[in-house]
Amino acid sequence: MLMYELLLQKFQQGHFGEILSLTQSTDLSTGTDPRSMHVVAASHFSLGQISEALEILVELESSLGEDDGYLGLYGAVLRRSGNFIKAQEVFLRAISASPESFVLKNNYANLLIDMGDYEGAESLLKLVLDKAPDYTDASENLSRLRNLRDYQIAEQSRQSTSFKQHNSRVIFWKG
Repeated sequence: MLMYELLLQKFQQGHFGEILSLTQSTDLSTGTDPRSMHVVAASHFSLGQISEALEILVELESSLGEDDGYLGLYGAVLRRSGNFIKAQEVFLRAISASPESFVLKNNYANLLIDMGDYEGAESLLKLVLDKAPDYTDASENLSRLRNLRDYQIAEQSRQSTSFKQHNSRVIFWKG
């Protein structure tokens, strides 16, 4: 069994830590086996080790930069690291490479939510849910978006009311 196949099998089983242990004792590198290192980066991401995943993914861009799976992971890692502009570029490349992917569109919608583009995110999530109504993650993201938008509207209303009340007070100066 090739290293990539072994790592992929372990990843599908959720053995992320085992993948990292296996690869620490090998000569695996982004230059010699980019597909295996993609699985290693995905394992780091799954364990919440964002900077480690990002470091590997940056090195893999020249090898896997046209692969929609790589681009989707890279976009998600960039989003989690807070680099929204680069994440947007990467997600758009991924969607261009695989325009029918609901997962990529859902993940890009998450980024749009984080960037405050609620309208863009909502239209994308509705598009996904029109074609895949049972896609739970997209449905949950649409709900998250609506909750965020409702919260923002309520917060703006509260601040507006507070500002009006503050400015309606009459202050008398006794000098």
